[in-house]
Amino acid sequence: MSSTPTGTDPTTWALDREVVLVRVLDAPRDAVFAAWTDADAFCQWFGPSGFTCTVREMDVRVGGRARFDMVAADGTLFTNRFDYLEIVPGEKLVMDHGSDVDDDPERFRVTITLDAQATGRRC
Repeated sequence: MSSTPTGTDPTTWALDREVVLVRVLDAPRDAVFAAWTDADAFCQWFGPSGFTCTVREMDVRVGGRARFDMVAADGTLFTNRFDYLEIVPGEKLVMDHGSDVDDDPERFRVTITLDAQATGRRC
């Protein structure tokens, strides 16, 4: 299997690498979901420290797209795109993330799952 994505068919992408990050937040799942899907809230937290963020489009629906720009302190512009593949409000988002160009060979699949925790934490 190829080590880089080829074309728009994600089944041809490399499956030998996966990064799993876990973060427990003391916040309602709906609030965390909104932080990912509300254009006004998104740039308040997303991206590295020192970067600015501007949402140009956020159409959160299966087949929809979010387009946003991240600008580094030195002025370097990084265009970004989410293509939404699966949405379960308050529970799950699946999207492809890359630069704002068609068939970006560097894009990657992001799955966000919001779960209630046995410890009493909410997500």
